[in-house]
Amino acid sequence: MSLIKQLITLVVISSLSASAHSDDHGMLLAQVQSAIGSSAVVGTQPPGGIKTLAAAQSRLRDAEAVSTLTAEGRALYLADSGGGTYTNSMGAAADRLIEQGEFRQAIRSAAVTLYLGVNSRNDTQTAFAKVILASAYQASGDLRNAQTFASGALTHRVVSNYFYLLKGRANKILADVAMREENYAKAVDLYGEALDAAQADLRFYVRASLALAHSKLKRFGKARESVKDAEGFVAIVPPQFQAAARGSLLRIRGSVALQEGKADEAERLYEDALKTQGVDANAAYDKFWILEGLGRARLAKGDAAGALGTYMEAVDVSEQVRGLFRSEEVKSALFGEMQDVFSEAVRLLVESGKIDTAWEINEKGRSRALLDMIRNRVALAEGSAVFAEASNKTFKIGDLVSRIKPGEVVLSYRVLDGRTYAWATRTTGTTVATIDMTRKNLSRRVEAFRDAVIEDKPDAKSLGAALHDLLVKPANVAAGESLTIIPHDVLHYLPYQAMWTGDAYLLQKAQISYAPSANALVQLLDRKPSATGRFFALGNPDLGDPSRALPGAQKEVEALMTLFPDAETYFGTQATRQRFFDGAATARLVHVASHGSVDPVDPLYSKLYLAKEANHAGTVDAREIYGLKLGGTELVVLSACETGLGNVSRGDEVWGFTRSFLSAGAPALLVSLWEVSDEATEMLMKRFYGDLTKGIGRREALRNASLAVLSDARFSSPVYWSAFNLVGDMR
Repeated sequence: MSLIKQLITLVVISSLSASAHSDDHGMLLAQVQSAIGSSAVVGTQPPGGIKTLAAAQSRLRDAEAVSTLTAEGRALYLADSGGGTYTNSMGAAADRLIEQGEFRQAIRSAAVTLYLGVNSRNDTQTAFAKVILASAYQASGDLRNAQTFASGALTHRVVSNYFYLLKGRANKILADVAMREENYAKAVDLYGEALDAAQADLRFYVRASLALAHSKLKRFGKARESVKDAEGFVAIVPPQFQAAARGSLLRIRGSVALQEGKADEAERLYEDALKTQGVDANAAYDKFWILEGLGRARLAKGDAAGALGTYMEAVDVSEQVRGLFRSEEVKSALFGEMQDVFSEAVRLLVESGKIDTAWEINEKGRSRALLDMIRNRVALAEGSAVFAEASNKTFKIGDLVSRIKPGEVVLSYRVLDGRTYAWATRTTGTTVATIDMTRKNLSRRVEAFRDAVIEDKPDAKSLGAALHDLLVKPANVAAGESLTIIPHDVLHYLPYQAMWTGDAYLLQKAQISYAPSANALVQLLDRKPSATGRFFALGNPDLGDPSRALPGAQKEVEALMTLFPDAETYFGTQATRQRFFDGAATARLVHVASHGSVDPVDPLYSKLYLAKEANHAGTVDAREIYGLKLGGTELVVLSACETGLGNVSRGDEVWGFTRSFLSAGAPALLVSLWEVSDEATEMLMKRFYGDLTKGIGRREALRNASLAVLSDARFSSPVYWSAFNLVGDMR
């Protein structure tokens, strides 16, 4: 079962009112299947039914996606006593949420509209719900679901006055997906379909996007015609977005010139754009992207020094940009990645020998990524640190060097499209290694190794050895040195401790911990927790479904109670959300043994599942953790499936529970990367906590516990002992 489906299934189980019977859901599913299978076609599907197995499988996936979201919409509608929060006004509320960057909330709102449309057999309402869902998924970067729902919207017969609006939006989304997939010929065709039906400001955005698609196909004359055509429609863009619209056209002109090989013309266009830039609230954002284009133009001219200066200016400007989602970027098919500017600056700095400055820009990129993710969307407890504050001050490599001890090595990474940089920082200074491998190939290797470990495949050692030689060996880690890993991008999925060094696992040679960033590590090492509370634990919460019971988790917590006679523990129906919030705020050690899951659309909605209460389903979202006051907590342990994972996007770090608990005041977090054996976990936890009670440091305690599990012949494979990462203060 997919992660999304697991999340939605639990929401439905937890939220349906007593009046929601299973036969109602069966009828609803039949209606959904009928709507998909028999509706009249207005868009792309050919007559004659499904011809191939691939098409049949695609339709089945579409039906499943629609049925699960319809069920979620029904649950939300019933739980909200008629959908007052989730309005059904043709997706207007969801559209506003997308503009605010609240993608998960937008999907929930659109799901209610979808349920109402399907339940009333209203094709027009159902189609528009699917278009809004496609928009939300596209904005979040989930191209597969964006394509699924946009295509699905075109299979409905809608009333005539909505037909063109629907067709225009759906085809624009499908064209944007084709652009992302570099299928430019398909994108041109789909933009043409969208243009035939476009209304309102979509008439501008489709023309602007079409220009980019033509330029990618080297149809430069058509590209310029499309830009000129788009200029005539700027006036119909809402006033607050007109400056951005004009700026996007200037950027597109520059991009077309670069595609033509006219770097001098592109440089002039971007320089002119800087001179004519506005002074409104979006000025810093527009300036950032103009500088990004100017940097590319100067690189194309062979002016590396000029390009570096431009990128560094863009980095400075980025600190003035509010962390908000910018939908006009998606609408214009520009798809800019702010992190690309940081990556280019890092590359040019390393190539010019400025290693320390490159490291510092890498750190700034991490702070910027956090700001973009949070977007002022979380409530912070007084005094909590989000680790983004350093974007307003200069963070130097010396700040880290002064806090680590002899024998400690901090390995920081930056994954670029064509290579990866690895900095090794010690008290004696910093070195950098260049790893010549594309991001795509690195991602494949990481995925293959991770799968081999989790599935206990025989090639796990050889795959791990290759990654060790690639990522760790260049740092020349000496015997006895300990490691703090600061991963980046695809490396967040990598259990370094399970790498094979040639004669032993890396864990057998070094203590290993992780940190979200060097800046965060410094702040965590500087914290002085006033830990006076006791051991607090929740285990095996009753989720109302026997198949989701975790008797091993309960046994795990019961075993720990022998180490902490004054422990406060709750199980089953007593392991509730409210007890979590009350107990965690006053505890010295917090241990949660339950199900957990990651929301791939919006990591702030990743969940821990606790026992249902009278007025709540029992889930705890990652975004809610930011409001906790954990200044008196020494450690939080999440012994749950996949709690350490989150959304890994380009230039990003893992978002989910890791960042939220650390931001709330906890100096360290122990999280699981995959589902682990009950018996092996119980053994590991008992040894880990036992060492902590003896005054042994966190990182050493985890290594001792992992080695104890490894030494047991039943659990010698890394799947049993390498699933837990210590994140934060390792001492």
